[in-house]
This record gives sequence, C-alpha cells and structure tokens, in this order.
Amino acid sequence: MADAAIRAKYFLAGSRRGGVAAAAELRLPTGNEAQLLGAGKAAIRLMGIGSLEQPRAGLHGNFAVVRGGVSNELDASGAVTFAATPRLTLVGELMVRHLSDARQVVTVSAPHPTSAGVFTDRLAPGTSAPTLSNAVTGFKWNAHSTLVVTAEGWWRIGQAGLTARFVPTVAIDYLF
Repeated sequence: MADAAIRAKYFLAGSRRGGVAAAAELRLPTGNEAQLLGAGKAAIRLMGIGSLEQPRAGLHGNFAVVRGGVSNELDASGAVTFAATPRLTLVGELMVRHLSDARQVVTVSAPHPTSAGVFTDRLAPGTSAPTLSNAVTGFKWNAHSTLVVTAEGWWRIGQAGLTARFVPTVAIDYLF
C-alpha cells in the first residue's frame, strides 16, 4: 500500500456558468519508502480551482502549493474544452509543476573503470530544480448511448523529467 491521502474540497462561489473552489489534501506517510511506495514524510497540498462554462466552450484552471513529502512544489494547470458536436468534445490542457527540493536527472559520461577506451553513460542528480511541463490534446466521442471513446496525446514540453516526448492513449468506456 502506498501513502494514504485525505482530501476535502469546498465550493466558495459560483453560478450556473462557473465557480470557484478551494481544496486541501493531506498525504500521510503510510507507504514503504524503501520500496518506493511512499515519500516517507507527510505533505499538504492547498489548491485553488476555477471553472467557466459557456454553452459550447469551457475554461478551467488550478493552482496549488505543496509543502512536505519528497519536495515542495508549485503546480498550475489550465484546460480548454470545446463541444464540436453534441457527441464530440475537443480538449487541450497545459500543466506546469515546479519541484524545489528535487533535482533534475542528467546524463554523465565517464571512462569505464576496467575497459580501456570504453565510456559509460550514467544518470546522476543535476544542480537545478526541475520545472516539468506537459500539454495534452485530444477528444472524447460519445460513439453510442453509454459508449465513450477517448483519444489523447500527452506532449512533454522542455527537457525536465524522465518521460517520453509524446505518449498517445486511447480509452474505451462503457457504462452498463
């Protein structure tokens, strides 16, 4: 079992077209840190959430401050949705995450200790704190009644992180 989280969200203000909320998350160090199932320290995340909906388009955003855990963080994300037809919604999202206590992973090349003329590449901690940024584009299509097909592309922006430059996903949801 990994770390346990206790979450709460509170609706601050809003109307039929949008709203503002606040959220908090307390992450408890219940997981085994040695087996990479937890951070080993408690963390708290405080988040502001906003959303604005028009008949065919929506604008959504989050901002969060995290203290504790593996690293202190500042997170921000924003998304745009557009209902192209009654059964097809287009989505675009941008996510940025700055980790203050973690370090980027860099490649270090060094001579092999026993084989002359051979160099090995190793991963080592860098000196700068990473800012991870990603964009997601895609669509949701209500193919039939309770069948929804989702296709997305996850794009890494920048060089930080150990993620692929592009990750395509397709999901099929069926409610029965």
